[in-house]
Amino acid sequence: MKITKMNLQSTKEIRVVLNSILKDNIILKQNNINVNVGQCTYNDDIATYKVEVVIGGKTKKEISLQEEKDALDYVLNNQLPLNFKGKIQLESKNKKYMLVGYKSQNQKCPYIMQDIVKSGKTYKITFQQMIDLFAK
Repeated sequence: MKITKMNLQSTKEIRVVLNSILKDNIILKQNNINVNVGQCTYNDDIATYKVEVVIGGKTKKEISLQEEKDALDYVLNNQLPLNFKGKIQLESKNKKYMLVGYKSQNQKCPYIMQDIVKSGKTYKITFQQMIDLFAK
């Protein structure tokens, strides 16, 4: 691999090399440290990478997914009306939807529904829309 100028392809190749070197580092493994080389900005001569270092724990993405799961569990168990607690699937004539997510930061449409029969698309809905759909 000979790189004479920074471009999209060369920065991707460098990221792969850096991640593999850091993944196999004995000192990092012994100390339970995960290092991930992320996004990159570059010009013709210089590339700058975002590096995430996590000591003995989960990455930001894993933490975010766990928080989303915990928030969804809380909503399903505490905030829904009693007549459909624990019910996360909705069926109509030709459609079947499942409640697959909850984004606590999105105040307008925090619930995420997925069409599980046809397209697999996800849709954001409001609390009132969810009540209307699931309370039937």
